[in-house]
Amino acid sequence: MKKSTRVKIIDFLFDSPLLPFLLIIGFGLFATVAGTGG
Repeated sequence: MKKSTRVKIIDFLFDSPLLPFLLIIGFGLFATVAGTGG
């Protein structure tokens, strides 16, 4: 069964040791946007 590109990317991210780092960056950006947005 062929996986979609999105599934491949998700699998790669979850297998990556950088996942916690990416989550922290993502949360930081979200908090910044939410804070400046209101």
